[in-house]
Amino acid sequence: MQNRGNLLLTKIFQKKYQEALAIIKGIEIPMEFCPDKKTCLVFYEKAGLTYRGIGQYETALFNYNKAIQLAYELNNIFF
Repeated sequence: MQNRGNLLLTKIFQKKYQEALAIIKGIEIPMEFCPDKKTCLVFYEKAGLTYRGIGQYETALFNYNKAIQLAYELNNIFF
């Protein structure tokens, strides 16, 4: 996940949102079963950035809310 996460972040910074979306689609199912909440938090935050970048605001909001929920569960609201 770490390598895919770094590549995802790079694509977001480059504003290559369609490429970032392809990465998200490739790892979103495994994320549902990921036991590491911090890894999930990072994924959902980056997914939110990507969906916002392509104008899918409701999906972005869904992902941001999942990231916020995980941050609260981790007692890390400043993440």
